[in-house]
Formats: sequence, structure tokens, C-alpha cells
Amino acid sequence: MMLEEDALRIRQLINNARKIGQLDDVRPILEIEIQTAAKNCMGQMDPIGVRDYCHKLNELLDGYFKRDELDNLLSESWTEAEGAVRRVPKWKPAAHLAALEKEVKSWGDSYSFEFGISLLDSAWGGLMPGELAVLVGAQGAMKTSLALHGMVTFLQRNPLGSVLLFSLDMTPAEMSARFLLRDLGVSLNELYGMMRSNHMQYREAKARFDAWEAGRLKILGNNYRNRWTIDGVEKQAAMRLPSLLVVDFLTCLKRPGQSDLDAVEEIMPRLQGITQKLGIKTLLLSQMSRLAKTDQAKGAVGGHSKGGGIVEELAHAEIELLKDAPESEGEQPKIIATVTKTRRGVNGSSFALDYKGRSMEFTGSAQRVQRDKDRKPMFSIVNALRG
Repeated sequence: MMLEEDALRIRQLINNARKIGQLDDVRPILEIEIQTAAKNCMGQMDPIGVRDYCHKLNELLDGYFKRDELDNLLSESWTEAEGAVRRVPKWKPAAHLAALEKEVKSWGDSYSFEFGISLLDSAWGGLMPGELAVLVGAQGAMKTSLALHGMVTFLQRNPLGSVLLFSLDMTPAEMSARFLLRDLGVSLNELYGMMRSNHMQYREAKARFDAWEAGRLKILGNNYRNRWTIDGVEKQAAMRLPSLLVVDFLTCLKRPGQSDLDAVEEIMPRLQGITQKLGIKTLLLSQMSRLAKTDQAKGAVGGHSKGGGIVEELAHAEIELLKDAPESEGEQPKIIATVTKTRRGVNGSSFALDYKGRSMEFTGSAQRVQRDKDRKPMFSIVNALRG
């Protein structure tokens, strides 16, 4: 009953504005009406229920708001009051295609996530709403750097896009500094020196970062009092409704006394569930076990994430990173990305990713490589193809 009343009231506002040719002028009022409807539900429904309600209300308004716009309005409401949302419709089999078409049209412009490295993106196919990808690698394989490159690419390509980053290995301050390293092309120690001297280039880089980030990147991390678990991740994702959720890294979410295997068996289904329920994209970073590192060093790829096969099983895509030996003395090690699982691309494709060692920044270029486990380095260039 409340849904129909809200829809009738808002539809009357739209019709009246259309009659007098002021449809654009009434938009701020409609935004307030939607947020008011959301707040009225917050005491009666859980976060996802509130989002369900508002998306159904928007349907009754003939989809007046795009999904990105609606989620941003709801996120603002939760910032003030607390809560969140998403419609999880139940469709009959005959309506699947029609439902998919309607869903795709509602995605807005920030629906796809890619790393911004064309050869790699073509091979793994990217992420769509409701999908989860895993980035696997040993310590030092530049998992975080590749995730950062993808986040920057995503936010710069999508003015309405937003990212919620759980930085559980580094502090939020350290993670924020990594974004400036990419811009300045300096090492972390050099950045600290620029901060201490209030260097002009540092101030300019910080201003550029603030300008394109524009409040769309939220970074949460652990501290000595509180550590995040999957419970908190679920709640924050539902409240903030990001276009992209990034967790760095998986086993940092385990509870006190919990083994890596038990933690992963709890976390992965719930992380997949919140991704699908909220229709967001999730990028999960995962470390390797010692045994997996040895296995990888022998030339094997795939299934190396800490916690066992459930990680690869529940992911839509998995990319494995390897720091390979340099081709010759004096060269920096190669970072090899292998697509070990994808539903839209080419499984088994491997690429050497071009990067700058000082700033730990990927350049966006890559070369196709092939694996030969009997040689060191294990990967060699296939041809001159770059992207």
C-alpha cells in the first residue's frame, strides 16, 4: 500500500511538471521524494529491503532515475540515517531474456570494470554487475598495484562510478599515498620527502587526485582496536552501494582463531552473495600458500589461492600474477598475468605487464608471452604485439 501511495504522489509531481514544461526543474524535488521514501522504510526494513523498495518505486515511475543515479541517492540517505538496498526480483523462466535486457539498460555508464590494459582486458573479459573476480599472487607480485591501476581507470572512465576499498594489509593512509606514487612516478621514500618539504609537485598531484576522485573513492582499513570481518564488509557494501567493491586481501577478513581454510569457506559464499544481491562488481585480492608458490615456481598456474578451490569455484574470473626472473642481468623482473578462469575470454592466456619499478605503477602496455617451465625465466615473448 505504501509503495503505491509513494508512486502515485511522485507520479503526480512528474505529470504536473510535464504539463507546464518544467520537467527538468522538478528533478531536485523528485530526488528528495525518493530519499524521503527510503528513510521512511529504514526503520521497517533491512538495507537490502530498502533498496528493493526504492527500485520497485522507480519501476513504477517508468525508470525515471538510472540505477547509478538511484544508488547514489540511496547512499546519501544512508550516510545520514544508515541502511541500504537492492531489488532481487524473482522471474519466471519465460521472462529471463526480457529481464536481462531491462537489467542491462538500467546499469548506466559505469557497468563494466577492466584493468585498463587492453591485451589483458580482451583476454579476461572484465566484470559486469553481480560478478566477482579474484586476483591471486604471492607477496611482491604487484596485486595491489594492478588493482590500483584498475580502480583509477574505472573512476576516470565513469564519472558516476564509485569504489569502496577495504585496505586490510596497508593502512588507508598508505593506500592513499599509493595513488600519488602513480601520478608522480616516485618511490614511497621520495613521496615522504616531498610531503615533509610541502613540495609544489606533491601539492599539485594531491589536487589532481582530489579533483578526479571527488569523494567517489572510500577507503576503510584495520586498526589496533577493530579488524574487519565479512559481517562488516556486507554491511558497508549495503550502506554505501559502490559500483565496485575491492577487498585487499581475502584472508585478512578471518575471525580471531579461524584458520585460512575455514575463513575462506565462510567468506567466499557471502561475498559472492552480497555481490549478486546488490548488483555490484567485486575485485578480491588473494595471497598464495607456501605450497602454491612452489607449485607456481615449477610452471603450474591456477588454483593457487589461499583457502583452496572454493575461491576459484565461486569466482566469475581469476587472474594469477607471477614475478618471473628477468631476461638478463640488470633488467627488472617481469610481472606475468595469466587468465586462469574466465567465462567471457580466453583461459590460459599469459601477458607480461609493463610497469615502472620505482612508483610500482603499471603503464597500460603488455606483451603476449608463452610459458616454458624448463627455462628461467619461465615466460618468453610470443611476438611484438603490445597493448
